[in-house]
This record gives sequence, C-alpha cells and structure tokens, in this order.
Amino acid sequence: MNTIKFILICLSFLLSSVIFATMEEAKVLLKKGELSAAKVLFEAELKEPHINPVASSWLARIAWQDKDFDIAEKLANKAVKKLPENAEIQSNYGIIMANLAQTSSVFSKFGYAKKTLSGFSKAVSIEPENIIYRQNLMAYHLAAPGIAGGDKEIALEQANAINELDIKQGLQALLSVYMATENEAAIQALFAGMTEEQKQDPDILLTYGLYQQTTEKYDQALIQFQHAITYATDQEEFQSSKYGALYQLGRTSVLSKQNIGSGIEALRQYIDTAPELDGLPSKEWAEFRLANLIEAGGNKSEAVSTYTRLAQDTNDENLKSAIKKAL
Repeated sequence: MNTIKFILICLSFLLSSVIFATMEEAKVLLKKGELSAAKVLFEAELKEPHINPVASSWLARIAWQDKDFDIAEKLANKAVKKLPENAEIQSNYGIIMANLAQTSSVFSKFGYAKKTLSGFSKAVSIEPENIIYRQNLMAYHLAAPGIAGGDKEIALEQANAINELDIKQGLQALLSVYMATENEAAIQALFAGMTEEQKQDPDILLTYGLYQQTTEKYDQALIQFQHAITYATDQEEFQSSKYGALYQLGRTSVLSKQNIGSGIEALRQYIDTAPELDGLPSKEWAEFRLANLIEAGGNKSEAVSTYTRLAQDTNDENLKSAIKKAL
C-alpha cells in the first residue's frame, strides 16, 4: 500500500469517527432539551465534504418541536428517500409522521398514519434487536384503530419480542398491552411475579399508576405516582418517569376531582421544571390540566383566560377539541 493511499484511509477513518461523535453529542443535547445547540451540530453534518442524511431526520424532529411543521415534513421525507434502509431515519420518519397526524386535519390523518406505520415497521425490520423501534411499533398498534392498521395481536408480538431482549422493558411492554386489552388476570399475574426491586422501579411504578388511573382506582394511582417521583430522585435515567408521574399526578386530580391542591402543585412543578424529553406530555397540556384544577377550585375566570390563550396558541387539534369542551 502506498503512503498516499494509507493516509487517505486514515483520514477517512478519523472523519467518520468525528462525525459519529458529533452526532452522538447532538443527540445528548436534544435529549436534554437544548434544541438550539443540538440544531447547530446536526446542521454541521449537512455541510461539505460530508453530508449525513441521518442528521436531516433529527433536524426534522427539532423543526416539529419548534412548530415548523412544513420544514419537519420536508426534512423527514428528504432523509428517508436518501437512505431508505437506515433504521434510525425510518424511526425518526415514523415519529414525525405520527406527530403530524396529531396536528393535521381529519382528511390528512390516515395518510400520515400510514406513513407512521411504514416508518416504524421498516425500522424494526432493519434492526430487530432495537427495543426503542419495537416499542414505537407496539405503541402504534395499541393506539391506532383497525382502519389505520392498528392490531393488538401485533402489539403483543412486539411486547413478547421486547421481553426476550430485556426483562424490565418487557414487563412494561406486556403491561401496556394487557392494559389496552383489559386483560386483568394477566396484569395481576405479571405484578405477582415481580421482584421487590422491580416493584420499586420508577418506570414500572409509573406504568402501574397509569393502569390504576385507567381503572379509576385514583387513590392507588396517586400512591404509585408519588412513589415513582420519590424513587426517581434526581437520577438521570429516571427523569422521564419522574416528570411523567408529576404530570399524571395532576391529571389524576382532574379525573378524581380530589387532592386539588397537590395536583396544582405537581402541574406547576412540571410546567416550570420538566425538560423537553420524548414521550412527555407537552407543557400546553399541562397548562390545560392546571386550568381544569383551578376551575375546580372555584376560580373560573382564571381558568377561562388560560383556555382562551391556549386555544389561540396551540396547533394540537386534540387539545383544541378539549378546550372547546371545557369552554
């Protein structure tokens, strides 16, 4: 091998390592909610001499969070056309399409739903051992109606596959499916077989609290959410569950019309301190739930003021519908 060729190979290897490091750093910043800083790093990956289509798919997610929906769709489509066999791009494509479905008109929802299912399914087929991709596909099949391709049996298949890959993630996945299919016997058997450590895991406590909430066992739900917050403390790995539990504590107060004061306190803490993490409810929804509790506490004028402001500012069609009912 001649010297020049050897140098070029070394440079290529170093360049790919730098690109990988930059992308990973950008993802960390995005996870922390530092959108502007993450955006700068992702944009750097689209400049010559290297152009990384994966960066476009992440910029699409940032654009959606910034409410630049047209840009988000354009970037996601561009990335998936450029590298259709890249699982990361397909996953981000599915997430963007799912979010666009939430903000689109009724005439566009099924089109976006079809694209969502396509992205999630392809990501799993490309990288079947990636738990996050399987979780996304499972969640779609649990949430989507049959007319949009939703299938509870496929969701259970994904949950069982996740369980083969990771016991804790599998417990949560199976619980989600059993909850959605109202399989009470399976839920009780699942919890009966848990270890004490698993029963104190904030992620599992949050999921169990949601089950108690959906079955209207509100007192038990509040206990599970409070335990999730307590056990999570400030551990970074449990921040999503900690803040998810704070939000759900407030939502449970809305549903039960009890513990109004603690619900208000939890939602205000969520609005003030929750980071921008995937999977967490939006601050707009938290403000809506807070207004529900303020109204329940007797201050209707303040609640109406919040409803009116949110209705003018939000692009979330589901939230708009909820506000309309509240008014």
